[in-house]
Amino acid sequence: MTRFALLPAFILAASATACSSDEDPASTPNSGGTNTASGGSAGSARGGTSGASGTSGTSGTSGSSSATGGTGNGGSGGSSGRAGRAGRSNSGGSSNAGNGGGSGNAGNNSSGTGNGGNGGSNTGGTGNGGSGGDSGNAGNAGDMGSAGAAPSDGCSSGSKPTDGHYTITVGSTERGYELVASSTNDPVPLVFEFHGAGGDGSGIIGAFGLEASLGGKVVLIAPDGVDQGGNGIGWGSGNNNPDIDLVKALIERAKQDHCIDSSRIYAIGFSWGGWMASQTACALGGAIAGFASVEGGGPMGNSCAGPVAGMVVHGTADTAEPISSGIATRDKYKTIDGCGDTLGASTIAGCQQYSGCTKPLLWCQHDGEHYIPDFVNEGLPGFFALSP
Repeated sequence: MTRFALLPAFILAASATACSSDEDPASTPNSGGTNTASGGSAGSARGGTSGASGTSGTSGTSGSSSATGGTGNGGSGGSSGRAGRAGRSNSGGSSNAGNGGGSGNAGNNSSGTGNGGNGGSNTGGTGNGGSGGDSGNAGNAGDMGSAGAAPSDGCSSGSKPTDGHYTITVGSTERGYELVASSTNDPVPLVFEFHGAGGDGSGIIGAFGLEASLGGKVVLIAPDGVDQGGNGIGWGSGNNNPDIDLVKALIERAKQDHCIDSSRIYAIGFSWGGWMASQTACALGGAIAGFASVEGGGPMGNSCAGPVAGMVVHGTADTAEPISSGIATRDKYKTIDGCGDTLGASTIAGCQQYSGCTKPLLWCQHDGEHYIPDFVNEGLPGFFALSP
């Protein structure tokens, strides 16, 4: 499990119930510390079967003797057998054997002693071997949800930014963020990772283990929060807050700078960062494929952009952010995603999945406290595969 040092708790004055107003008073979450496609089978091809050897032609029959007269003509040579046909590529070729040479003709009867007919000439030629089938192409490695990818402009650009800390100006404000770049130039997911209260991007980047679990085929961006009116470093509430503008600007920059699959953009966060993840999904539902809130809450406000896949994780023993916050997130997205009330088994360990949803919704309750459970890191790649 990933544990983080906790800052002092502060009062959360927000309601995450379905359908309060976007202009509701901003709510501040309780403080929380800051803190993965199988390879295609190789194509096989069977070589064609070698054609069988042609049968040898039979010897010509000796000419019969004559009391007198000329020498009998020798029997004519047997004709050559036909070569067997080559087997077909990629299947067992069924080669025909060469036919035997025909018998020599008997010598004609005339004066003189008939000479023996000449032996049939030319044995049947050996059938040519069937040519080998072409080797099948190796199957491509299975990429996570690569079907229907929407490559960004950055896929055709030259050099790309490398791992590190960067800044971007949004409006008149300079904001910072941590970047982990992809190890490939194929279209990959873009994942935003939001830290908890009092943290920054460097403290959360990599905390969910995605660079390893996705084999480097991901771009990670972890923005730095800013002071929220005396409530400490964190995130704004509602859809019309500057942090949503920051995310929109970072999406556009990432699409230009990196090879992003625009249909696979995700928001995940821990504690106050979980609130920001659910708020991002609410505000930018048309651009966000899925969100994961771990020990968080939200979203604040009445109106969300549309259904979004969700993974809501919360511990029953969490005292820094009560499980009621997670339940409120779950219930709001049940409504947004049009889910029924039935919880069933999920392919993601530690989670259950609601039935009847327009987008997958997972509820992952555990008996722990305020931390990122190991099953989250293990299950996120599978959740991403559910949610394009």
